[in-house]
Amino acid sequence: MKRRSAVFAMLLSAVFAASAVVPYAQDLPLHASAISLWEEEPDSDTGQYGEFFYHKYSDHIEIYDFNEEYEGDVVIPDEIDGLPVTTILSYTFDDCQYITSMHIPASVTEIQDGALNAVYVKWGISIDGGGVNSSLKAINVDEENPVYCSVDGVVFTKDKKTLVKYPAGAGSYAIPDGVEVLGAYSFYFTAAGEIVFPESVKRIESHACMGLDAARLELPQNLEYIGNSAFSNLRGIYSLVIPESVSVIDNSAFFYSSVDDFYIENPSCEIYDIIDTFCNTYKYDADGYREWYFDGTIYGKPDSTAQAYAEKHDCNFAVGKGVHEKLLYRVYADHVGIYGVDETNGRISGDFIIPSEIEGLPVRRIEGEALRDQTMTSVVIPDTVTSIGEYAFWNCYFLEKVTFGNSVKEIGLGAFSDIPLKEITLPESLISIDENAFKNTALTSVTIPKNLTSIGDGAFSYNEGLTKIEVAADHPSYKSENGVLLSKDGTKLMQYPIGRQQTEYTVPDGVKVIGCFAFASDNRNMTCPNKIVLPDSVEGIERSAFENCAGLTELTLSDSLKYIEGWAFKGCYGLSTVTFPKSLERLDDGAFTFDYAYTSNGEELKNTGEFIFLNPDFAFNGESFYGGGFQGTIVGYENSTAQAYAVEKGYNFRSLGESPEPFVPVYSLGDLDGNGSVNATDAALLLVAAAAEGAGEAHELTKEQAGFADVNGNGQFEATDAALILMYAAYQGAGGTDGITDFLAHLT
Repeated sequence: MKRRSAVFAMLLSAVFAASAVVPYAQDLPLHASAISLWEEEPDSDTGQYGEFFYHKYSDHIEIYDFNEEYEGDVVIPDEIDGLPVTTILSYTFDDCQYITSMHIPASVTEIQDGALNAVYVKWGISIDGGGVNSSLKAINVDEENPVYCSVDGVVFTKDKKTLVKYPAGAGSYAIPDGVEVLGAYSFYFTAAGEIVFPESVKRIESHACMGLDAARLELPQNLEYIGNSAFSNLRGIYSLVIPESVSVIDNSAFFYSSVDDFYIENPSCEIYDIIDTFCNTYKYDADGYREWYFDGTIYGKPDSTAQAYAEKHDCNFAVGKGVHEKLLYRVYADHVGIYGVDETNGRISGDFIIPSEIEGLPVRRIEGEALRDQTMTSVVIPDTVTSIGEYAFWNCYFLEKVTFGNSVKEIGLGAFSDIPLKEITLPESLISIDENAFKNTALTSVTIPKNLTSIGDGAFSYNEGLTKIEVAADHPSYKSENGVLLSKDGTKLMQYPIGRQQTEYTVPDGVKVIGCFAFASDNRNMTCPNKIVLPDSVEGIERSAFENCAGLTELTLSDSLKYIEGWAFKGCYGLSTVTFPKSLERLDDGAFTFDYAYTSNGEELKNTGEFIFLNPDFAFNGESFYGGGFQGTIVGYENSTAQAYAVEKGYNFRSLGESPEPFVPVYSLGDLDGNGSVNATDAALLLVAAAAEGAGEAHELTKEQAGFADVNGNGQFEATDAALILMYAAYQGAGGTDGITDFLAHLT
């Protein structure tokens, strides 16, 4: 049995809305403290009648819950214990996915919001995902009911002006003419091929079409109001016109919807935005917070509220769009942006020149994915273009030549990745290149112009023919040493040209960080150096730095190395012996991933190397070594964490004998075992001690440890402190870098 009140659904709605600001644990179940909100209402008794659960008052009955495992037809009783059943409370039939029909008696005069949902929703589903199910085909109301009626299994108010509830499993539907209001939750997570609105509809109330899955949706021309979360989690609709009649769009109206293009015709429409009203995706920031944003285009009139909203939330805003010689374009206030190709008569092929002007306006943008997958062999980008969006030319398998205009300032993520591009001259106007912009091309050399001061991770990675990267003289941000790209101060190695056929390479002294994708190559490519030596100046190896360097056999790590990020040595099957220094503090998930893989000759790739840990108390991350292709050996001292890790994972272990130095714990906030890491082991120690303390028994924590166990600072150690430690450990596992003190400050 489930126990819910109206508060429960408000909390569920808050999961969508508030997750924009809730850190770390936002995908976990609601906190147990919310349970107190689900208790029965005052001045009433509770009882059970068949599959129903109810509140009993002196003169009436209110149903608040129903057995969610029940299958078939449901007849709501008109009385229980001699009292009339008058009310169906909010969310009574939540998760009751097997109900096929309902009958509502004449006695029921109040159906609260969401009372008849009868749909199972797996929260956290993607916009286009599954996880929703309902068998409800019809809801019938007794003809004598004074407040409600039903027509063809759909519930309305008696005057038929408000549609109260459409059965979620009934499919497509044409709303009858005369209906003026779609009530709250009326089409809640309904899978309908098409919902047809009559022009009479003026209001769509809170959550009315939340989770609606439809192939076609056209809003009526007399619509005035779109309520809070009315179309949140809308699925299957990618373009929507909001007619000029709409004067109010409430908070979260299109929160996490599938819509990419909104056309807002009313220039003075009031758009609430306490919580993002329009958003279709999210990302995690550096602190682990989920940030919602709109990755699409809002269309409207200049100086409109739509434009103001778009500018405030950094959304793309345009005033119109069209087609010009196969190019799909958007019209902005003073320029045009190309966003796609009309492939009705085939793709763009051969030599192609992008126009400099459309509709008398300069073409300034080539937007994200605009010309991807085309069959052109060369392209000329005009001088008017200043921005090339992410994946703009991705997968143009025949594109060998790109001529840049002299105004391009930015090139987006993966813009020219995975194409056979042989030669480029980057313009002097260029300021930034995003991550993987020229990944996996046929480039043999690159020259970095002087104004290019921002180069994203792996911008020139996976280029197996690349032999040198040159940098303009007196460049303020970068330099080249023997064709290798470094930061100007020489502290970061950004890109090693993997096509230079060098068997050995010693990283220059002074380098502190090996950057993301710096040596990354294809896992069948054995041309990367066989031997790489890191000087003692190196402190960190970033994600994917040596990914798929299958030919790398000898690796000498720095004695100052502190961290190795995820996938840093993924696919380095040839590694024979790697010695991790005592200085190593962090080895992230998947750092040494060896999936099942094969050479071009069909030979299975396996790693059989030895990985030696000199710190007997190194804090292992559970998945640092991962994959079915790992058949190597973990090496460490007797009774060390390396031995425990190998045993836990079922890996081979070789002992170095007794540790030459005894472990001396150094305690700090949350670190109760003093090993320099705050993790689940510390939480377990705390829970055991807290249980003993609560039972009046002695615990094993010293006074010093007990002081550091009081994570929340309330003067005592308890289970809440252990929970905070676990949250911090999860945050670190997700790549968080804040110390525990800063982490706790974010929570407050």
